[in-house]
Amino acid sequence: MLDTGSYGTSWAQTLSPPATSQSSSPWVYQTQQQAKGSFFLTDPGRYHRGGFSADLGMARDGAENVLTMLQDALWIDQFTKAIIVEWVMYNPNVNLFSVNTLVFRAEGTTKVVNAQDFVILRIYRYTNKFDKFVLTLEVIYILAVVIIVFMEISKWKSNREDYWVFWSYLTIGVILLSAVGKMLVYSVSRKRLCKHIASKRYNYREPKKCNKTRFCGYSK
Repeated sequence: MLDTGSYGTSWAQTLSPPATSQSSSPWVYQTQQQAKGSFFLTDPGRYHRGGFSADLGMARDGAENVLTMLQDALWIDQFTKAIIVEWVMYNPNVNLFSVNTLVFRAEGTTKVVNAQDFVILRIYRYTNKFDKFVLTLEVIYILAVVIIVFMEISKWKSNREDYWVFWSYLTIGVILLSAVGKMLVYSVSRKRLCKHIASKRYNYREPKKCNKTRFCGYSK
């Protein structure tokens, strides 16, 4: 049975209801929504980002202090079913992020099953000269489409009766195809990427449920 309670330090006493200021406490259960995450897949199974979590921070000294406090307070005890460690690294030299996950799941009283997941992805675009050249072309393309739209609107306002001719239909079709094609290419590419990574790494065939950040390199 999943424990969703709120406790004091060292699981000493039950707190009910949990205060808002204590929602980030490692002794207070956080739902998947409060933890601001979805689920992820590992070899032991499927886990959602809910539970008793502790933020180790950005500095090494701070992380060591938090780990020492949790160890002294017996944060991990005989009732712990799984321990999930997540961290993200960024290498500015190659513009790549590394999303790392380690899972340790207790089976019985003596066995621990571990799994790991390391995903390398690129989030920041337009970091070198060629990327900036591509950005320039994209901006020019968007400006051209916007100018054509305004020109067609002006023609329609000035001469509504004689506007609907063959070339006007052709121009409108080009504008619609430009917008729909851009969205379609992005949607198909993202879905294929999700399906490919999920099937290859996790043997999972529901790409519509993939986490965007983990599988597709998409960031808010």
